[in-house]
Amino acid sequence: MTKKSEKTSSLSRRDFLTAAAVTVASVGSGCAALSPLLDAEEIPTAEEFLQKHYKKLSFDEKKVIFQRLEKQVENQYGVRTHISDPPPMDGVEFAYASI
Repeated sequence: MTKKSEKTSSLSRRDFLTAAAVTVASVGSGCAALSPLLDAEEIPTAEEFLQKHYKKLSFDEKKVIFQRLEKQVENQYGVRTHISDPPPMDGVEFAYASI
């Protein structure tokens, strides 16, 4: 390389290859993250996909989800269901331990 080309070239070969490797890895990891959707029998709706963790749902959000699930079961199996979320009884405590 001549001194002139070194001054005008701001991107080295190493920087280019590093950037290319990061780009390929990013695209690959994105595809890997979305690959379970290819095997899904049903593509989830945006509402199902963005549904929060159950403990963080408000009463109204749970009600909407329960209605959606009841309608889905009725359409799929022809059975009317009722889903509820009773609170725990007074004095009852639950614990989970893992070894």
